[in-house]
Amino acid sequence: MRGAIQAVVDRVAAQGINLHVERGLALLHSHVISFRTLGEMTDGCEGGSVFSGTAGAGLYVESFFDLKSNYFNPSSAYHYFIF
Repeated sequence: MRGAIQAVVDRVAAQGINLHVERGLALLHSHVISFRTLGEMTDGCEGGSVFSGTAGAGLYVESFFDLKSNYFNPSSAYHYFIF
């Protein structure tokens, strides 16, 4: 894992950006992160939905917007990555 994170740091550095990695909370794994809300997701597009019980924290698909509102500090000067 350390080598993978260093590869990201190096790639971002090539663009002239210093990336400082701080380990955050470990969250349940989801296979897909969607740029739609949980209510907008469909089994045919993201492969999961609230209707089928496969969307949400730790399920097949999770909403980026839910992750952002639950875990990112909007008043922070930082930008966040999700790995």
